[in-house]
Amino acid sequence: MLDREFYEKELEKELARRELLSFIQYTWDKTDSYKVGYHTRIICQKADEAIEKFSKGISSFTIISVCYRHGKSEIVSCKLPVYFLSKFQEKEVITTSSTADKALEFSNECRRLVRDNSRYKELFPNVSLAPDARNLKSWKLSNKIGKSQYFGMQSGVAGYGAHFLIIDDCFKNRDEADSPTTSEKVYQEYRFLMTRLPDPYMVFIVVTRYNTYDLVARILEDAENDPEYPKIDYVSLPGVSDQYESGYLFPERFSPEWYKNQKAVLVTEYEYSSLVQQEPVIKGGNLFKVDYIKTINQTEIPKNLQEIITIDLASTEKNRKNMDPDYTVCLKGGMFYKNGQPNMYITDMVRFREKATKRDKLIKDFLLKHGVKVYMEAVAGYKDSYETMKDALMGVLSIVKMPQLSGDKVIKSSPLEAVIEAGNMYIIAAPWNKYLISEVGAFSPSMNHKHDDIVDCLAMLYHVFKKKPKIRNYNRIY
Repeated sequence: MLDREFYEKELEKELARRELLSFIQYTWDKTDSYKVGYHTRIICQKADEAIEKFSKGISSFTIISVCYRHGKSEIVSCKLPVYFLSKFQEKEVITTSSTADKALEFSNECRRLVRDNSRYKELFPNVSLAPDARNLKSWKLSNKIGKSQYFGMQSGVAGYGAHFLIIDDCFKNRDEADSPTTSEKVYQEYRFLMTRLPDPYMVFIVVTRYNTYDLVARILEDAENDPEYPKIDYVSLPGVSDQYESGYLFPERFSPEWYKNQKAVLVTEYEYSSLVQQEPVIKGGNLFKVDYIKTINQTEIPKNLQEIITIDLASTEKNRKNMDPDYTVCLKGGMFYKNGQPNMYITDMVRFREKATKRDKLIKDFLLKHGVKVYMEAVAGYKDSYETMKDALMGVLSIVKMPQLSGDKVIKSSPLEAVIEAGNMYIIAAPWNKYLISEVGAFSPSMNHKHDDIVDCLAMLYHVFKKKPKIRNYNRIY
């Protein structure tokens, strides 16, 4: 019997050395029992997969979004750094959180685990803190090499580096998340953190979503637009879903009434969809009600629809100095009046960020693909581009200099509001739809618009057809 107990104990310890969830359960020393939910297993599984890749010299990038108060920080910020360092004792970890104080709380928990937890010492008897490991911001193991570092997401990490980067939430509240200035600062800090990683590396981001332009949204967009971007393993875990047996993510801790109460307390769909369901929606009260935009297929386009292409130019590419420049957008569509009401159809769109030479080639390819009349802005620094494109396509396509519209961006685009709210804007189902919906939905008179290039193209399209021009449809060139 004693032999059996001994071997069972040894097996339990070996599992705790090999699996994060078993490690957490084995070293758990709080009075209440550790509750394991569906999301707990998913987060731990993804961490184990990343560690396995790292041991083989393969980098990984994991993002997990999950409802608040579901214990993600306990796993990722209080246990995972120690588990990683115990397996790779000569590596370094950076853990960031919404504030420096919160990050230091995680540091204290990690140090306590290594220093005071007797069951941890059973698993890794050769791992201990350095004698001078008193600084919560940065402390080392006794080998003086392995190191764990902690920062607020907006506090700056200049001069520090790590093999494993953890981002555990980026904003301390809704006001920060909805602030374009703070959101941009967080994004730039993330970009800088990525430059502090060697090869191979691990990136593990766990967040509760806030809006359609939060850090997760911007990372996923960057990854989709850049084939050289790290491959992202993204898992979204809604609080309420039919994919769960009970219908709720964490019934081991929260009752169905708790989840229902959250919906009542949060009041707006905007908050509930992001914070609980991890599916951010466009915030209500903006200029355009994108729910009224209709998606159609190719057969639903009116047969006699006259189409043009409008172009909003940008001449910058994404780089370290300008990490989030404007996009060049080429948008094809048409508009006609029915019962005195404008009906707008958008049938194709591309957007990209490139230097002038490559940008002009991509524009030309799009124009030649469709072979319709082109309206292009020719103001300020873009006059040369207009002339270059006009000369290059002479005798093939007609390129018209778009007259400068009066008023600011809101005034120029405000006529689109009536088109959209009347249910008279139609878009062909395509991958670019999400960019159009996201940008148009985020456009607001009260906001500083970082990206409004698609809205500009739509406004140009509207103002061209408002005058009901006679437009010759050229033969398409493929």
